[in-house]
This record gives sequence, structure tokens and C-alpha cells, in this order.
Amino acid sequence: MTASPNTASRDTAQAADPLNLSLAALPLEAQENFRREAQKIQDVIFTRTMDSGFELIKHFVTINAAGVAGATAISSAFAESAKLATPYFFAGMVVAIFVMILVYVNGIQISRGLIKRYHLVIYSGAPVNTFKFTRLMWTGIAITWIFSFSSIALFIAGATILVLKT
Repeated sequence: MTASPNTASRDTAQAADPLNLSLAALPLEAQENFRREAQKIQDVIFTRTMDSGFELIKHFVTINAAGVAGATAISSAFAESAKLATPYFFAGMVVAIFVMILVYVNGIQISRGLIKRYHLVIYSGAPVNTFKFTRLMWTGIAITWIFSFSSIALFIAGATILVLKT
């Protein structure tokens, strides 16, 4: 069976793409650049993931804790409205703490995954395009953002109840 002209041109285009080649097939300068840049990417992703994730989550926790404190203070004067809002603030704070744990676990998982892929490219001859995020990494990031937005939504729900019922 012969390859169709479209298949042959696609195979030629893939072979011409340096990302489909193993690192050893690239010039020495490109190999060294890949090693240096891939290491920088790993370091930056790990550091920025941890720093920004924890900073963001600290704010989620602080905002929801302030909501709990405010609702508790108001409950001494207006018992019913604050009692209705407090669970939302408290749940938002618990979700924010859970997100903080997720950020840490995702950061570790992404860093380990990239190191593994880096080693595959460097030492096992895997194509350069192996060094990328996996579906599991993207799923972890998406789940983290979903829970982050739910923490914000819980705060907004608690604040809305507090404002409307007071």
C-alpha cells in the first residue's frame, strides 16, 4: 500500500519540525539551549506556582475569615441574618484551605512530571515535544481554579445573605 500525497507531505512536515526530533538530532548549541531553558522553565514553574498559589489562597482564607468574624459580630445584634451567612463564610474558608493544599500538590506533581519529561528528552532520546504538560497536569490546574472560584462564590453568597437580611 502506498502513502497518499497528503500523508507523505504531513510526514515530511513532521520530520522537518525540530520538536519531533530527539535532542541528539539537533545541533549541539540547540541541545544546550534546550537543557538550559527547560531547567529554567522547571524552576520558574515550581517557584511561581508555589508563591502565587499561596499568596492567592491566603487572600481567599483572609476574606472568608473576615466574613466569619463580621457575621459573628453582627449576630450579636442581628442574630438571624448572621447565623444564615456564617456557614457560607466558613465553607469558603475551608474550601480556600483545601485549594491551598491542591496548589501545593499540583505544584509538586507538575514539577516532578516536567523533570521526568526533561530526563526522557535528555537521556532517553524522546522527542523534544515530550517536554510539555500532560492532561493530568491541566486537569489538576482546572480543578484548582474551580475550587478557587467556589471559595469566592461562597464568600459572595454569605455577603449577599448578610446584606439582604440585615
